[in-house]
Amino acid sequence: MKKINIMAAALVGLLAFASCDADRDDNPIMSVPESFNLLKPEMGDNIIDLKSSEYVQFKAEKAADYGFPTETSYWIQIAGEDNADFKNKKRIFSTSTKGNSITYNAPANEFDLCVMKVKGWEEESQVVTDQPITLNVRMVSCPKNLNDSANYVYTNVQQVKIYPYFINLKSATIIQYTIKGRFMSR
Repeated sequence: MKKINIMAAALVGLLAFASCDADRDDNPIMSVPESFNLLKPEMGDNIIDLKSSEYVQFKAEKAADYGFPTETSYWIQIAGEDNADFKNKKRIFSTSTKGNSITYNAPANEFDLCVMKVKGWEEESQVVTDQPITLNVRMVSCPKNLNDSANYVYTNVQQVKIYPYFINLKSATIIQYTIKGRFMSR
């Protein structure tokens, strides 16, 4: 019986060594690429009327290569004509909806909200709706759950022409009251 136990232990030990026969040097290491390519929008030089659009579509040539397959989030950043190089960080605004495909449909209302911020419009009378506005856009890529700007990859800049509409940027006043010791908002 003792010999059977020794043989069984030797067999288990042999199997353990057989499963670890080589070091894996091909473990993925994340690398953040320099950039990826945003294609010219399909609408070309046409002017997009944001008020009558549901979304504005942008498409990258291919996904950013992080060195291994990973789920990635995409969104659009918008800057004015005077910030084509995206150097003035305070004048860059992003859509809040994120996509998971290289074809990103930027919601038109979010796009328009970014336009309002880029232009500094706060009143309806400031919005120019009868002349097209040229904006600079770029797509941003980041691995999901790594929402750190060190992992952001930016595309080249493309221009789009749009007709904006007014969106009220002012926050609504929140009224709070207490019912049985609990705060409620209305």
